[in-house]
Amino acid sequence: IKVVRGHLVRSSVEVFRREAQLACRVRHPNAVRVLDFGVLAEGAPFLVMDLLEGPTLEHVLQRSAPLPAARAITIMQAVLAALAATHRQELVHCDVKPSNIILRQIDGREVPTLCDFGIATEVKNAKDSATKGIAGSAPYVAPERIEKQRYDGRVDVYACGMILYRALTGGFPFDPADLGGVMEWHLTGERRRPSEWRPELSAAVDSATLRLLARNPSLRPTAEEAETI
Repeated sequence: IKVVRGHLVRSSVEVFRREAQLACRVRHPNAVRVLDFGVLAEGAPFLVMDLLEGPTLEHVLQRSAPLPAARAITIMQAVLAALAATHRQELVHCDVKPSNIILRQIDGREVPTLCDFGIATEVKNAKDSATKGIAGSAPYVAPERIEKQRYDGRVDVYACGMILYRALTGGFPFDPADLGGVMEWHLTGERRRPSEWRPELSAAVDSATLRLLARNPSLRPTAEEAETI
């Protein structure tokens, strides 16, 4: 059960209600299930969802990156499958990052599970404004969002490409603490092959990763197409 703590405002209730309504539309083995929404007697909103037990991918990357290529690719295929289901509902997650991916163990299998649909948006409304800024985590934000263009599910695919790059190489191609540098890389930075850091990686892995990170969204696959990376 996810409950808002601290001082409550009406907007907090509406944010939770919206997250529940959007997340309930997504049903996939690799996406968290939101089962119910309500407000406690004292006014605190809550979500009822699957109990996800396991480390986040962020925790795993901080301790163990780079990951074996097969494991990194398998994790991202599962996340892309969940995103394909999300996009079929005309939704964009908008906050795909390692801390929003839980690595559960089910019957001895690692089951990556995408969670936190708190800033998901419908495709018809998918445009960042100069006044509201960009919601999400800067290292994983697609170029079209930085440029305030309309976007679709391919911004989630871009985020998966950055996660895969990090999982394969052990780091970012930029200093994540330098916000200006991060944004500049997304817009103009050189997309270097992962095999430049790990020569054992194949040309196919290089190609798949860089396709996900294509600066031009028209050159990126959809999540459904990318499931087979």
